[in-house]
Parts: sequence; C-alpha cells; structure tokens
Amino acid sequence: MDASKLLTSHKGVGLLLGADGETELLAGEAVTVRTHLLHITAIRAACERGRVLREQTGTLTGDASGEHDLAVLDPTAAARLATEVTTATAGASALASAEPGRELPEVLTLLANVIGDDEHGLVARSELAGRIGWKVKAFGEALRAAGVPPAGKRRMPGHDNPVSVADLDVIRAVIHGI
Repeated sequence: MDASKLLTSHKGVGLLLGADGETELLAGEAVTVRTHLLHITAIRAACERGRVLREQTGTLTGDASGEHDLAVLDPTAAARLATEVTTATAGASALASAEPGRELPEVLTLLANVIGDDEHGLVARSELAGRIGWKVKAFGEALRAAGVPPAGKRRMPGHDNPVSVADLDVIRAVIHGI
C-alpha cells in the first residue's frame, strides 16, 4: 500500500487501511475512498446543526445529554485525563484565560493584523513569517510557545519540496480563545 501510486488526478482520494489505524493489510485489502475538505467553521456549523436536530428528535444520549455524572469518574481515568489536559495545555498558559482584554503573545497579535478574514486553510510558515517580518525558525518557535499546534509539512504552490505549514483556521481559533 503506497499512496505515492495515486496520480495527481486522484486529488481527494485516499487509502483507508483499517479502522484502528494499526491493522496490517495485504495489498488489495485497503479500501479506496474519496474525501472532501471542510474548513473548521463549516465543521462546527455542521456539528451544531446536528446537535440541534438530535435534541429536537430526542436522540441525543450519553454524556452529550447529561446522562452521566462526570464527577463520578474512575480514579484511574481521572488521573489519565488530568495528565492529558496538563500535557495538551503546556506552553499555552498565556492563552488559558478566555477573558476579554487578555494579552496575546506578540506573534499572535502580529498575525491577527495580517491574516484576512477570507483566508482559510494551510499556508507556508515562511510566507506568514515574511508577512510579519520574522525569521522562519523564530516564527515556528513562537507559534509553538503560543499554543498553536504544528500542521506538518505539505507541498505548496511555489515550493519545489514539502514545506512547514500553518493552519490559518487553527491560528484564528487560538487568537480568539476558541
């Protein structure tokens, strides 16, 4: 199974290897699937609409409907959850408070002024660093320290090789404390 065998004309097509992501499959056992890109705002809108519809039809169950008392959590699960939350928020203490008037890290303040409302998706980090007049390495470190998760490397127009990218929707969400 090698995704490099997919042609450029197969944009949006992927190989689904297994539900758990770890299952070893023999050649020919993978399922070819077509995917679609949705921006985070469209995903949120779909999720909110789905919840409203489930509430209206009375099909919302489990934790989402408040059926389970999360205060009565198994101590082992509670400890693991606490560790995960601490790990996930490490380095983002400056953004932990959603209070109005909180001070953003410099890199996010600068980005808020140069990212257009109509811009979405992935952008080369070098481009964003250039927009605010920073060196790419310092820019990447500042983003990480501000709590913006890395988006990996991708092939981008104007670049011969995969480059480090940043997701504008994620940056915008961090800036707004979402």
